Amino acid sequence: MSRTTLAQKLFVHGGVYAVSRLLNQGVGFLLLPVLGRYLGPEGYGVFSLATTVAGIVSIVLLQGVPGAWFRLRFGQTDADKHAFDSLSVWYVIVSLVVGIAAMCAVGPYLAERWLPGVPFFPILLLALVVEACVELVALFQRRQQAEQKPVRFLVVALVRNVASLGSALLFVAVLERHVRGRFEGELLAVGALSLGLLLHFRPVAPWKVDWSQLKPVLIYGLPLIPHQLAGVVNQAIDRPLINSYVGLAEAGLYSMSYKVASIGFIVSMALNQALTSLVYDALRGYDELPQSERELRAREVRKSGLYLTSAVAACLLGVAAIGRETLVFMASEKFEAAWRLLPLLCAGMLLLSIYQPLANMLIYFKRVRWLPVATIGAAAVNIVLNIDLLPRIGVIGAAWATLLSNLVLILTVTRLTADLFRVYDWPKVIGVGACTAVGLAGFFVMDTHVASLWVRLACKLGVLVVVVFGLKALVGVRFADLKALLRKRKRTSNAK
Repeated sequence: MSRTTLAQKLFVHGGVYAVSRLLNQGVGFLLLPVLGRYLGPEGYGVFSLATTVAGIVSIVLLQGVPGAWFRLRFGQTDADKHAFDSLSVWYVIVSLVVGIAAMCAVGPYLAERWLPGVPFFPILLLALVVEACVELVALFQRRQQAEQKPVRFLVVALVRNVASLGSALLFVAVLERHVRGRFEGELLAVGALSLGLLLHFRPVAPWKVDWSQLKPVLIYGLPLIPHQLAGVVNQAIDRPLINSYVGLAEAGLYSMSYKVASIGFIVSMALNQALTSLVYDALRGYDELPQSERELRAREVRKSGLYLTSAVAACLLGVAAIGRETLVFMASEKFEAAWRLLPLLCAGMLLLSIYQPLANMLIYFKRVRWLPVATIGAAAVNIVLNIDLLPRIGVIGAAWATLLSNLVLILTVTRLTADLFRVYDWPKVIGVGACTAVGLAGFFVMDTHVASLWVRLACKLGVLVVVVFGLKALVGVRFADLKALLRKRKRTSNAK
């Protein structure tokens, strides 16, 4: 395995996944002007809270099956994979339907008790059904990822987002159905797509599936629930707490700032998707390889991990550099105050991107039971800090809680993976983090003290250029290397 080949695959596949994820999130960004003007901070807060709750409930209903299926699928023969995929699809469908039906019985009481201002009927119910359809689409996309077919992955993402954008504009801007219309439009888009993908997949009939294979899937997947649940809680618990302590409008401001900062997380998830499959392939038969080949693969993986971190850092710096202006332009002046949260949230996103490949090592080496130690601990820190800081310093306390809980997450999982395959060159990764912190601090100073728009943008652009070139020097990427990689990619494509 050559170094060029792994780097090439990382950025080619990762680039396609990044485009797919940007398309998924791009609908949200394109709709920000519409949602900002038609919903306002309070309406956007309701939308964000309902989406968050639906995401948390879906983790419980899915029972870790998508993650377990993806990992165990690598051990199936080609002849058995379609039946194994069908098993997972049918079980996920049944689980989602039964779970949503159960939520209809207890959901209204829970919403009234814990989510003031967010009704279960119809808002939360619509959010749950939309999330179920989204998870089905994601399951089919993960199948394409497992088969390393990123182009098909991209096509599905493109169809989904074109349909989602059109239906959302119709229901929110034209029909003016407010928050309810946002979910109705999304349900129309992803519901039709999930049904189409199911028909295209042509799963084995449920009565012909070998249900005995479900046991190892659940044994592997159920321990993922606390980990996944704590991970989502760590990133999303601040919205309900903000709503409880400082109101829906502040929750809307925080959600809007988080949305902008999540651009970096999109890039991170996309590159991590590519890196996960490539690292799993690199580790296959690793112990039987000659020492020289093992060292080569180890260096290549660590280099790719450093590339991932630096790419996310550069993206986040770009986002933060124009974050204040983006919030005003994309949402409205009602959301301008959200820019003060952006540097802290961008720093938190960088920490989260560093965590992902480390978590993948625990999953690969079947130490899944240790993941909740990290995620539950971080979620507990997040909750305690939010409860302490929100009454004292307001919504910015939630941003500090997110940053510090993500730091706890990294420190914990680093300790848990200390004796496993190393995916990072830690001194350089820490250097990337330090450069990013300097840049984010510079942007905050400029946004705070420079009143003129064009002078402020010019100053921030200067800081961005200096910090990005510092990252380039630290990581060791040369323009000649990038040109050589592109020439290699072109020759490889021509040979195919």
